[in-house]
Amino acid sequence: MNYIVMDLEWNQPVSKNISVYKKIGDRLKCEIIQIGAVKMNEQCEIIDEFNVFVKPKYYRKMHSKVKKLTGIDFNKVDGICFECAIDKFKKWCGENFVFIIWGNDDISVLNENLKFMKLNTEWINKFYNLQFLAANELNLKNMQNSLKTVLEILNINVEQNLHNALNDAYYTALVASKLDLKKGIENYKKLCTPRVSEDDYQLLNYGSFKSRAEALQNEKICKIKCPVCHKPTKTVLKYAKSNTEKYISLVICKEHGKFIVKLRIKKIENTGYKVNRIIVKGEENSEKEITEKLKNYKKRTNKRHKRKKSAGGNI
Repeated sequence: MNYIVMDLEWNQPVSKNISVYKKIGDRLKCEIIQIGAVKMNEQCEIIDEFNVFVKPKYYRKMHSKVKKLTGIDFNKVDGICFECAIDKFKKWCGENFVFIIWGNDDISVLNENLKFMKLNTEWINKFYNLQFLAANELNLKNMQNSLKTVLEILNINVEQNLHNALNDAYYTALVASKLDLKKGIENYKKLCTPRVSEDDYQLLNYGSFKSRAEALQNEKICKIKCPVCHKPTKTVLKYAKSNTEKYISLVICKEHGKFIVKLRIKKIENTGYKVNRIIVKGEENSEKEITEKLKNYKKRTNKRHKRKKSAGGNI
């Protein structure tokens, strides 16, 4: 069996007011423009690499932020159609492999693009999130560290620019080679919060709102149904801020137990606030863990406010 360490770059609409986005809506929020991957054997030795640029079919104008971040210029890159790129990538991956990714965004975006283009998605179902495995093995408090952060922790010298799909895949592979990957994969199910349905990691869009307060008062967002039996749940912990853009709550179903509900309320330029919701299976101690997490976030926020206030007072 081989490990396919994959990374993607994607473009996004420059505005929700453009005609193509009005037709597509949120069925294709991001369009893949580069697929980069490194193939490793079971000893975590790099044995091959893959890189292809994809010519966008819908979001043909490069978003300024994407261009600045990736350095990709459609006018200077010869890309192929998405269907051709996927065909080449599948053949390169071979038969016996699993994906290694950094975070879950790449798989979510790939799944969205495949579904939109009406292509098979079953072949991408088996993957392991190295971001989570690295945080666990290195005893890092933050479970969502950037690749750059972990490279620094492991003293891996970065000679190529990040935010290039092939480069990111290569450096992710180097991180994997420094970890006990087999042991991490063996314990993966125990380490990860178990999934309760096929859609629990899907970023469900609830539209745009004028403010965060309006979103948090929306009935569809606040009234949670059990993802297993679809019956109304009882709120254990109300939504509380756990990050700059994220909110978390805890609900319980009499039959199926506790569920953690995560909201991401992101401000989008000129369009208000976009809301996504995720529901995952909770554990017996979830209430204690969430309460502690919220307490720590409040402490950090208070410290930042004090530092700002102090700095302002010294001017």
